[in-house]
Amino acid sequence: MFRLVDSDVRQSQARKSTWILFGFIIVARHLSCTSTGTTNSLLLPSTQMPDKIRILQVLSRLCPAGSENVVVYLASTLDREYFEAAVLSLYDEGLDGLEPLLQEARIPVFHLGKHRGFDPRIFTRVLRVVSEWQPHIVHTHLQVLRYTLPAALYCRIPAMVHTVHNIASREVDRFGRVVNRVAFARGVKPVAIAHEVARSFNNVYGFEPYALIPNGISVQKYAHPEHSRDDVRRREQIGQGEVVLISVARLCSQKGPEVLIQAFRSVVTRYPEARLWLVGDGELRAKLERQVRSFDL
Repeated sequence: MFRLVDSDVRQSQARKSTWILFGFIIVARHLSCTSTGTTNSLLLPSTQMPDKIRILQVLSRLCPAGSENVVVYLASTLDREYFEAAVLSLYDEGLDGLEPLLQEARIPVFHLGKHRGFDPRIFTRVLRVVSEWQPHIVHTHLQVLRYTLPAALYCRIPAMVHTVHNIASREVDRFGRVVNRVAFARGVKPVAIAHEVARSFNNVYGFEPYALIPNGISVQKYAHPEHSRDDVRRREQIGQGEVVLISVARLCSQKGPEVLIQAFRSVVTRYPEARLWLVGDGELRAKLERQVRSFDL
């Protein structure tokens, strides 16, 4: 079911969300400045080294996607002797989510029950989690900084990191970029996951990210496959001279599978022995199947 919202209503909601968030930031700024006597930074350095450093990873949801898998990997592989990790998901647990992997690793997970669109309840819910769990580092991902920043400022979190996973101009809306500028000005450290992301970040915000750390995966689980390459090729009836190209990704516009299929159409005219496998699912699946049929691939 689709719902069309009048443009005046949308603008009213946007203005409301803007004033609520700015009010939250102003209050947090006032409390921090009055308690420390300085306006240089709202993120205060820790006065003593804790026994274990608590790191709270914050993201929208734990769906099986690229950045979400990175968060699970980061939380699960920290050295338990020195670090304690937890994950905060704004949305509730969904089907086929990554929560079982965190449960297996004994990583606590907080769900906040966010509704679609602007949800002012999340400000207080994030504040409650941050106040109770008391992390030393808050690490945000994707679009959640607008909901996390006020709580981090209010609770005077010693350090905060924000990872930019997409092209900076597309990752958040205009209001999100305003929030990001406030966050970076107050000491939040931005991290880019690729050179192109870092270039886009510089174009949008006018300075280089604090660090460039490429996303990675644990290759150990793929080092010893259950089936040999020859067995798989026989099972899938792949000929001796055929070349298989594989794309593993969500079938959504962000990943550009339509462009890949269009390019493969040109490839297969020159190399008819080539094959393309798209491994994944998503909202574009039916459209892509029609595109493949129309290209007679």
